[in-house]
Amino acid sequence: MSNYNKIVTTLAGSNMLVESINQKKPLIFTRVALGEGTLLEHDDVELLTDLKHKICENGVESIKKKGNGEIDVVATISNANVSTGFYARELGVFAKVGEDGIEKLFAYTNAGAQASYTVAGTSLDEKLITITFYVGNAENVTINLNSQMYITKDNIEAIKSNIDGKVQAFTSDVESKIRAFKEEVHRTSVTEVTKADEGINVTKGGATELLKLFTSDKADSNTALAPTLSLVKALIGDINVDVTSLLQSKGVRYDFSNENAWYLCLGEAFGGLIIQGGKNYNAYVWDNQKYPITFPTAFISKCVSVMLTLGSESAKAGANVCYCGSITKTGFIMVADSSHDTAYHDIYYLAFGI
Repeated sequence: MSNYNKIVTTLAGSNMLVESINQKKPLIFTRVALGEGTLLEHDDVELLTDLKHKICENGVESIKKKGNGEIDVVATISNANVSTGFYARELGVFAKVGEDGIEKLFAYTNAGAQASYTVAGTSLDEKLITITFYVGNAENVTINLNSQMYITKDNIEAIKSNIDGKVQAFTSDVESKIRAFKEEVHRTSVTEVTKADEGINVTKGGATELLKLFTSDKADSNTALAPTLSLVKALIGDINVDVTSLLQSKGVRYDFSNENAWYLCLGEAFGGLIIQGGKNYNAYVWDNQKYPITFPTAFISKCVSVMLTLGSESAKAGANVCYCGSITKTGFIMVADSSHDTAYHDIYYLAFGI
């Protein structure tokens, strides 16, 4: 960048300041131009109305008010439209009063021998410059909104650095959350299940915990656990019950010593039901032949039913039947009959009662 001398407000620039104050119109900075003109000894900067040899120009990007009547005019100088390299000796700032005002050279400076060489646009060279002016009580100071603006490489690098920082912070935050999520998944996920004496061992995230399903402890108060076979055997072994005495205390009694006269009393659990039966061995079957039968044990309340059947190893002549009658709590009358011829049968009976 050229080492410019102090910028000087031109006579036209001073007049624009007065006009802006008197007519209460805005002072609008329109553009900044560069040139390669050389000042001669007799040249009066305040009387200049344009650059001596303008090469390129760019719009004003912003105006910054510093207070005490001073402002900063910020512009980007670019060689984008320069076809041939040049020494950027001249720098001029242009402005106008009001939207309909005539654009004039507001201020000028020249670097002389301290000018730097600006290459052609084939190699982009952009610089952001700030020029400070005293505008005093000018109504207001603005920029030409239609001016073409440029962004410098430094601007881009700053923006890129800012974006990169935010992306890096975001990426770091995301990676941290992903790691935390993976750790939580690993901590809560089941990685192994193995058999244990009292249940199963469940491994989560490197920690193993027994999921207890069974118990072998007699004193265990957890009723949700199933007893082991060894505990069941131990518990049964601890039970010392005289089953016969228990059943007898509940009214259960029986006698199967005589197959011709036996009984079974099921006791109070079955409502006092008594089942008994017997056999009349080789009974003579003929017209209305009667046999009194006494039950092996008397029914307490009543006999509900008696069933009879004839026993025979082979068929007999005629129709041989048997009946029961005069049923009481203690016995009944067995009646045998034949329609054709006498016969001998074993007659069986089965009686139910309470």
